[in-house]
Amino acid sequence: MCVIAIKKQGVEMPNEQTLKTMWTNNPHGAGIMYARDGHVYIDKGYMDWTSFSERIKSLGDLTDTSVVMHFRIATHGGVIPGNTHPFPVSRNVIALTKLRGSCKVGVAHNGIISCVEPRKGISDTMEYIATKLAPRAEEDPDWYKDEKVLEEIGHEIKSKLAALDGDGVISYYGDFIEEADGMIYSNDSYKPRVYAKYTYRDAAPYTYSKNTRRLPWDTGRESAWLMPLCDIPVEWDFRDPKLRNIDVDDLWVDHFGALYVIDYDLALAYRLKGKNAPTLVRSVYFEDLFDWEDSIRFEIAGDVPPEYWV
Repeated sequence: MCVIAIKKQGVEMPNEQTLKTMWTNNPHGAGIMYARDGHVYIDKGYMDWTSFSERIKSLGDLTDTSVVMHFRIATHGGVIPGNTHPFPVSRNVIALTKLRGSCKVGVAHNGIISCVEPRKGISDTMEYIATKLAPRAEEDPDWYKDEKVLEEIGHEIKSKLAALDGDGVISYYGDFIEEADGMIYSNDSYKPRVYAKYTYRDAAPYTYSKNTRRLPWDTGRESAWLMPLCDIPVEWDFRDPKLRNIDVDDLWVDHFGALYVIDYDLALAYRLKGKNAPTLVRSVYFEDLFDWEDSIRFEIAGDVPPEYWV
């Protein structure tokens, strides 16, 4: 579900291995913002590790510079350069998609924002900035310095946020991890992950062999292209699943119609057994409804644990 890496002034940048780990665990694009000469400079849209790594090296020694980096796992909006973080605090969506630029305050987000409905093509973070955060910032330019305001924003977005201004002041809301070396992370995906070997099992009556592929990095897991079930333009008849701890609106689906639940913190998909997959109210070829362009590739970690079922 993305990771934010905060480096305050006087703290050394993470080593290349840590940067590479964050990229590997969050491979849908990266960006950086840093404070210099009273401005926040945003540099983002790096969709492969090599280009991002080379850009970081080209910036030289950043020890005395306040820096915020972001590595993305897409949940809303396409996997495209313009949807990567960080963002300027602006109502202008075009400004939010700009890959290079400067601003007074920049932000990066980790999580899912459900209090807004993102318009087509942009992420929930972008929608929130344009419609909620930017208007607030216009009324209160120092919003990010006020702990009470940050708490209000945090309760609204129910996720994590980091802000940087041109003077190098960094504010953040949420449960961040502070390391001994001074680095601050929004979750532990800066650490290498050790996966147990997962033996792929077919889940009748669906055939997953066409949908599952190895990820470009070898974790020993299979992967599937998924999209939110609520984005499929058809009514559903849930004949079986009686869900205890799963909101139906949070279900994801592959192009065969099989259901998954996502662990956003780990960016892993858990498959619901085939007998619990929904059936269409009317006869229709499900694959024709699946939007490959807006789908996201997740690792399959296995079946949903039984405690989620009544």
